[in-house]
Amino acid sequence: MSKLSVELSGRVAEKVNPQIEDKIKEVLGSSEGDSNLFEYIVLLVNNNHTKDFIATDLEAFFGKSEAVDFTEWLWGVLKPYEKGGEARKKLDNEVQAESIPPLEGVLCGKLHLESEAI
Repeated sequence: MSKLSVELSGRVAEKVNPQIEDKIKEVLGSSEGDSNLFEYIVLLVNNNHTKDFIATDLEAFFGKSEAVDFTEWLWGVLKPYEKGGEARKKLDNEVQAESIPPLEGVLCGKLHLESEAI
């Protein structure tokens, strides 16, 4: 019984959601995705259902063999984005770096103001 601690939102969703949508199209053999199925899969993941539960639940959409294969693939895609996973750490570092203003601009502005005051 395997669970993942992943939430498909924000940066993780930006990276993973297109892959999931493409895989659904591939498995269903369709050029158009199934938005309801995609949203349902996101809901299953975000509610921390087990791998076995998700595979069993997706049998109605894919059939047993394809549901198991899809869930194995999904786990492989999501595992790096689990809390503490390498891809998740990288995304968190990117977000942190973007939220910190450049130090040089702050210092230059301060020095400029000090020189005008003299």
